[in-house]
Amino acid sequence: MRRRTAATLVLLIGLSCSSCRSNGVSIPDGYQNLERCQPTGPVEVTQLASSPELEGCDPEGTIVVFPDGKKITAKAVGVSHGDEVMGSGEYYSMSNWGTPGIAAAFTNNGSLNVWGTEKAIKLHVEAIYRAGNLNA
Repeated sequence: MRRRTAATLVLLIGLSCSSCRSNGVSIPDGYQNLERCQPTGPVEVTQLASSPELEGCDPEGTIVVFPDGKKITAKAVGVSHGDEVMGSGEYYSMSNWGTPGIAAAFTNNGSLNVWGTEKAIKLHVEAIYRAGNLNA
């Protein structure tokens, strides 16, 4: 299947931003002072909420592995990345929300699976709906 990379739910954040938003969803304050995480290897999506390597740091550059083996690298705080498998109804997305961490999602024909901390999941799902990538 042909893959198309889509920059959806996109936001590039300036460092001087005091009330940043991604698709109308605010990025929580505090991201400006986070040091980069130093994971020892790829992180499974199921471990996003519990991995000690991702606590209290900026996960930019972290490779996240979905259950089917798909890998996506976390972008800068406030930047989301999506990858659609053309014609299949499958869509992967991931956002770096800063202090709440990474949220990753897999949508398959309207069915949504989301991983991350509780706060990151809440922000990511809200951004997905606002972007129109999943019907409410």
